[in-house]
Amino acid sequence: MDNSLPETVGSHEPRTPLPRDELGIMVLAPTSNDARLTAHFLQKAGYDAEVCRNLDDFGAHMQRGCGALVLAEEALDSDIMKLVPTLERQPSWSDLPVILITAAGGAAHVRPRHLEALGPVGNISIIERPVRPETLVSTCEVALRSRRRQYQVRDLLSKLDEADRRKDEFLAMLAHELRNPLAAVVSAAA
Repeated sequence: MDNSLPETVGSHEPRTPLPRDELGIMVLAPTSNDARLTAHFLQKAGYDAEVCRNLDDFGAHMQRGCGALVLAEEALDSDIMKLVPTLERQPSWSDLPVILITAAGGAAHVRPRHLEALGPVGNISIIERPVRPETLVSTCEVALRSRRRQYQVRDLLSKLDEADRRKDEFLAMLAHELRNPLAAVVSAAA
């Protein structure tokens, strides 16, 4: 799996590889066996997938960076109010993809309070059980493609901030260097 950023059109800069953590898929399911099996399947498909024990564990992973969250709806029953603040603390460039696996019937059976709580803070994709392996892999690929673009925006914003800082330093230095010669001109003119 290629974990580098695609080149910007017209750019001659080399691709910048992302740290492995930033494209990792976190898996959270109510039973550790379900989570372990899902992570193992994703690993066999070439993804860096890791099991989170609970939403607190996921919050720690998100601080370091991650590509997506695969979440079983049942895992939200007791902890949904922990997930919402975690997603709200994302930087402005970030919109972490959340893949929500629901019971048969899809969105119609997703608890309305879950969708209501997650809707404003998350980039949610819903997959219903039984999940076909191809569907899970395809959904994860789309989520990671979206995340790579978000990391591109983060890097561009960082470059813009650095350029703005350099401009401010240059103008401050220019003002300082011109102060003495301009003082002589003002004095002569007076």
